[in-house]
Amino acid sequence: MTKCTNGSPFPGVTLTLTSTNGSTLAQTNTDATGYYELNFTSSERTFYVNASYPGHMTLRKLVKTELSSEPSDLNSYGWVNFQLGPEPTLSIDAPGEQFLNESFNFTLTFNNNGNETGFGPIVQLILPPEIEFKSANFLGAPVSITLVGTFPLSGTLIDPLSGLTVTGNPGYVLYIFEYPLGSFTTGQPSAVLEINAFLRITPLWDYLLISQHIQYFGLVPMKQAQHPFKGMKLQAK
Repeated sequence: MTKCTNGSPFPGVTLTLTSTNGSTLAQTNTDATGYYELNFTSSERTFYVNASYPGHMTLRKLVKTELSSEPSDLNSYGWVNFQLGPEPTLSIDAPGEQFLNESFNFTLTFNNNGNETGFGPIVQLILPPEIEFKSANFLGAPVSITLVGTFPLSGTLIDPLSGLTVTGNPGYVLYIFEYPLGSFTTGQPSAVLEINAFLRITPLWDYLLISQHIQYFGLVPMKQAQHPFKGMKLQAK
């Protein structure tokens, strides 16, 4: 277990091992060297390991165990490493009602609830086909926007900035917004994106979902970052 700030060992992180059906089998904390060991009894070979620490994103990884190469050792072993980053959060403020064939505004508010500085915050915004994106600004200035495309029947697209897989309803459209912020520290004022969109004709009984994710590129400047940290997902309707 390492920190993203400098790659140093991360002590005190809680590791929880669960079966694939969600049952907790073992739990421990990393020591001063960032090392941890989970010992348990199970007939399964595939498990999930969760890593959590206050002010940081909780990560979960799948681990598959293998039998020891020593014939006398009947135990199975698995290995998984983590690198934790700060916890970004995002809230959306959209109108509950809107006239058809008219423009409307909504906001996305970003905060750093972690205890370390994050770099390069970006937002993945997913809009239904009935809502046409028009513009976005931060403090009155335009922001960098990437139209990734429309979700196919598989329901997945690749974020070209982070390389992460994004899921969405087929027919919905994915946009990437880059905050013009090199870094974002704990306690810094909220960063608000103002979005303008247009509501096309849609059946009156439909609820239109607006979804978004927030993420960092890491705890180092964007050009040096290796591991994006994905934050919360929200929906408004």
